[in-house]
Amino acid sequence: PADRVTWTRAPATGRYDPANVVLVRGRTLDSTVGFEVLTPLVLADGTAVLVDHGWIPPAPGAGATTQPQVPAAPPGEVTVSGRVLAGESGAGTVDRRDGKLETRRIGVSRLARQLPYPIYGGYLLLDQQTPAADPAFQAVPIGHTNNWQNFGYVVQWWLFAGMSLVGYGWVARREARRRAGLDKPRPPVDRAAEPAPSAPV
Repeated sequence: PADRVTWTRAPATGRYDPANVVLVRGRTLDSTVGFEVLTPLVLADGTAVLVDHGWIPPAPGAGATTQPQVPAAPPGEVTVSGRVLAGESGAGTVDRRDGKLETRRIGVSRLARQLPYPIYGGYLLLDQQTPAADPAFQAVPIGHTNNWQNFGYVVQWWLFAGMSLVGYGWVARREARRRAGLDKPRPPVDRAAEPAPSAPV
């Protein structure tokens, strides 16, 4: 139940993919409508997890839908820790504009369709990062995040390791290559996470 949410911190190490930054618009903090910014963190095995860096305001004098200046993610390998959250429920389109993905909901399965690799079916609300995160990002208050989370629960870290991977476009391309004989069969990998079933759009 929503009033008994347990927040669990989890670590991850990988490289940010700056080509697929996600802007979540319509997020209010201290009476200002701004954006949450997420970036896929690509792990050593080629999968990725979305990392929520925090909140940033719109550019001075700009409207609430004008893309803000987003601080660049650090290059190279980074180590992060954060709270594991389930994706937000509710329909929400994902558009690519000016090189960034835009949406109003952190719908992980919908975002996965825009990415070239499978991603885990939850995301990390960033607490700490090495190298340090840009100070332009403001922390998202837990109360705000709870209000946005219609699922009313958080995924425990022991489930994160086995969380279902989603990546509809990636899976479809891999299957097409296999049928065309471009990909050789690989030995099975022993992992708990299995591809999530396709959902109707």
